[in-house]
Amino acid sequence: MLQSRPIPVPGQSLPSYLETLAAGLPLPIPLLTALFRTGLIDAERVEEIGPAYGIDLEPARLREFARLTRLDEAQVRGMLLSHYHGVALDLAGLEPDNAGSVRRAALDSWAFFDTSWICPRCVAQTRALQVSWRLPLHFACLHHRVLHADTCPTCGKLFGHIRQGHGGTPLFASQVPRPGHCWNAPPVGQCRTGRLARPCGFDLARARAHDLTPFPRVLAAQHVILGVLDRGRGWVAGRERTALEYVGHLRSVAALLLYGARAGDLGELPPLLLDEVEAYVEDRDQRLEQRISRREREGGRGGPTIAAYRGTQRSAALMAAVLTPAVELLAAGSVGELAERLAPLVERARAVKQRKLRLMGTDFHFEGPLAEALDAVLAPRAGFDIRVGSRSRLVPPGGYRFRAEHVPQLLWLGVYRERFAPLLAESSIGEDYARRVVSMALVKLTADYSWVQTAEALDLPRGSGTGSANKVMGVLNALGRADAFAGALHALAATLHGRGDLTDYAALRRRLEDFSEVPWDVWCDIAGPTQCLPGKHGGKNRFAAAYVWAQATGGDWRLSPALRGRNHLMQRDMYRRFEKEDLMHVQSGLDDLAADLAAGENWQS
Repeated sequence: MLQSRPIPVPGQSLPSYLETLAAGLPLPIPLLTALFRTGLIDAERVEEIGPAYGIDLEPARLREFARLTRLDEAQVRGMLLSHYHGVALDLAGLEPDNAGSVRRAALDSWAFFDTSWICPRCVAQTRALQVSWRLPLHFACLHHRVLHADTCPTCGKLFGHIRQGHGGTPLFASQVPRPGHCWNAPPVGQCRTGRLARPCGFDLARARAHDLTPFPRVLAAQHVILGVLDRGRGWVAGRERTALEYVGHLRSVAALLLYGARAGDLGELPPLLLDEVEAYVEDRDQRLEQRISRREREGGRGGPTIAAYRGTQRSAALMAAVLTPAVELLAAGSVGELAERLAPLVERARAVKQRKLRLMGTDFHFEGPLAEALDAVLAPRAGFDIRVGSRSRLVPPGGYRFRAEHVPQLLWLGVYRERFAPLLAESSIGEDYARRVVSMALVKLTADYSWVQTAEALDLPRGSGTGSANKVMGVLNALGRADAFAGALHALAATLHGRGDLTDYAALRRRLEDFSEVPWDVWCDIAGPTQCLPGKHGGKNRFAAAYVWAQATGGDWRLSPALRGRNHLMQRDMYRRFEKEDLMHVQSGLDDLAADLAAGENWQS
């Protein structure tokens, strides 16, 4: 137990506190020694530092650190980025000792795992870095009314002195730290190696702090965001949402702005922010032109599209510029007003996509009020009902007899491949994506549904409605196959219309709504005789449950109870790995289990 230790500054991050502790002892010690003496590593070796340094701690490590430093465990948890789990981040899949899980969480999270913004004036007062500065949401200091700084003017690197790559080892850990100074490597050409290596050493308090006092609009947006994080609640289109939901909506709008907006779309902002936006837009447009040129040369193949949602922008000025109008957009009093504010941004995105707007609800993770507003913006363009849907001349007198509950979330695979896949053969639309859209189109023949209502009828996310249908119908129109699609769709509807043994897929989904794991003994019986190792409880048997649920209910495995409420991108990656490496060995047994469940066998027995 340490006999002498500093009192943490309120809100101080754990890496910053460790630097303060190491440097503030009567006999200062290297950071590596401080990590060892506080129980965070088992030996004074850099390799011992875990991949989630400053992000999260294993419970045993946290307890030991709190004991040795005589701090309250809750106080220590507040020093970690995981303090914002469930408020600004979803770190459910993060394992502190697993480098792969840390990398995946960093890719999916709207946070800085290997850097930090700073308020130079706060640093001048306390020499401490705040854990909230690792959130792109926190772009300004309301106390000093200045924009956060993001880059050291001496070494030209982002603040944080963490080895780049989503968390991990602090730089120069074997030296005695100097709190409030840049501990990055010096600029290229000035960096020495080995025992002669020295950090940059720039005093962070001397970084330029851009005054935002003349721009109350920017400060007001920051005040709203921090208020939501503090209260745990926020308002979107007149509806109260949890802080995590609010942040999700904010991230979606910010991504849309980054994707298509121009400086003039963002309203009055400080010149520094507008300059940053214009530089970003110039680079974005240049990349777009390169993609267009490449597509022309290579017959439509132009590489990956511009992605604005995944990843985190490192510029405080850019984030302040897009988050300010994003906060104002979400403050609309109703979904109708939100749609009006959203419409110009949708048109901007349409221009970037060369009039082929892909599924925005998926691209930018629109949910709840945002999904409803997007549907209202795109609805006039669909025109599906009269040409193909429930008001089409192809519908028989009296309508079709089957209903939404008789249609699976993903159209039957064999039927899709035989009747619809050839119509989309030259497109880049994925098979599951297309099967979902055809199922929604089939439901749309049964009643005068909107696309959002068809998604709801199939228990699909509301954001799967208008945008996805527009994408597929747009591709079919471009290929000249819209009429062929209508014929195939109504031919399938006629087949269902004449059948008397229709399956109630909605009832199956309700009956299996708690099927989140294949029971462990059942899973071991299935996997044991094969080359698939059972793994640990709650691991592969959960991904097996996602597969079984999809087979039994005709559902989309992404929406299965086994993957519900988890870090969706990470879970999808892990499921695909299971599908690629293990499913072939256990598929027969899982198919039998799915058939039993669909027939009404009690899986809990």
